[in-house]
Amino acid sequence: MRPIVEVFENLENPDPNYARLYGRFGYPDRIWPWSQLAQKSPRSSRFLDLGCGTGYVSVPLLKLGYDTIGVDANPQMLAIARECCPELKTICARIQQLNLGDRFDGVICSSTLLNLCPIAERERLLERAIAHLKPEGWLGIELFSSAWLKQATMFEDRQQKVCCDFIDFEHQVWYGKVEYFFDDAHYLQRFFVNWLEEEQLRAILDKWGLTICEQFAIEPLQSIYVARDRTVVNCTQKTLTAFSSAMQNS
Repeated sequence: MRPIVEVFENLENPDPNYARLYGRFGYPDRIWPWSQLAQKSPRSSRFLDLGCGTGYVSVPLLKLGYDTIGVDANPQMLAIARECCPELKTICARIQQLNLGDRFDGVICSSTLLNLCPIAERERLLERAIAHLKPEGWLGIELFSSAWLKQATMFEDRQQKVCCDFIDFEHQVWYGKVEYFFDDAHYLQRFFVNWLEEEQLRAILDKWGLTICEQFAIEPLQSIYVARDRTVVNCTQKTLTAFSSAMQNS
């Protein structure tokens, strides 16, 4: 019988088993849709992965040839990332206090940060992400699906099972657990999610002049939203419309 290892995230007293769990997932050659988004950008593009953990997204982007920096507040996660990929640049810092004095072609929030951080810190986290984004760059945000959270249905695949324990509809909080299954161990992680509606996200992004221009569904649990500067999106749409009209009239 596989031993059950309960893991927790605590930045003040990091749990080594928590980092080891995420280190077990390895690194795919490409990670959808982040690889596709990167490849739509110029080869000289540079990316910033916020909440990179063990580098599950950063490492594939780096191996595709893109200069990528991973940021995480858990030093044990970053140690695993560097051990597996020594050339990956990493920064150990809380995103809410991040100030690199640099801007990137793509800023990635690939670990449902906005769902897991305190609600009071959401806008500060987004503000820091946008502060590191070039004017014509893109911001990618991964979120748990609020529709799935409200339904409280179980999700299970070969390696994990996600179950709901309780939903606080008044405060939009989902309490549950996720179990991970490996040949030699069974991991259990309990956590809560502050769900975020797409309309709320759009309203927050609008304060900084960004608008959602693409959306990707990841299984039923999560979605990725890609936002760009509203002016850039509008100009692109006008250019495409003008080009289409010209082709029809030629």
